[in-house]
Amino acid sequence: ARQPEKAEPLYREAIEGNPKNTNAYIGLAWLYARLGNRAKAEDTFRSVAKQLPDDPDAAMALGNYYMNQLELPLAIHELERVSELNKSLAIKNRLAGAYYLAGQYDDATKVVQKILVVDGQDVDARLLMGMLYLRLGNTNEAVGAFTHVLLYRSDLAPAHFYLGVSLY
Repeated sequence: ARQPEKAEPLYREAIEGNPKNTNAYIGLAWLYARLGNRAKAEDTFRSVAKQLPDDPDAAMALGNYYMNQLELPLAIHELERVSELNKSLAIKNRLAGAYYLAGQYDDATKVVQKILVVDGQDVDARLLMGMLYLRLGNTNEAVGAFTHVLLYRSDLAPAHFYLGVSLY
């Protein structure tokens, strides 16, 4: 409602009341970003990662911010760093997505393959693998990957879309 002066103290109160509230930290950081205070936003994203190092959302908050800003080299650097510290598959999926968006398809494929060794049913990794197959012209493999995704998430619109593109 364009009242940031009221939002900031509420975020701080939420953080004080529950220091493990990842969403409050991330909300505060995005508030700073929307206000144009990049330095304070980045510091807040970094602080949530330090406060909650075992929380994947907290750990990759700064990388997500950079991805949202389409600053892919910064996003990749940050996500590579946190993926070494936190073995979460969510972080690895985000890193693979950053590689994909940056056109680093070989790096994306390597990360996705590692994820699938750990969890062969990981829907996000399977979806990205299908996108990689499609990007590289391997349409039969792409159809298989998207079909696999739909077995586990029949309501996932991107899988339907990409399956259609692959079949076409």
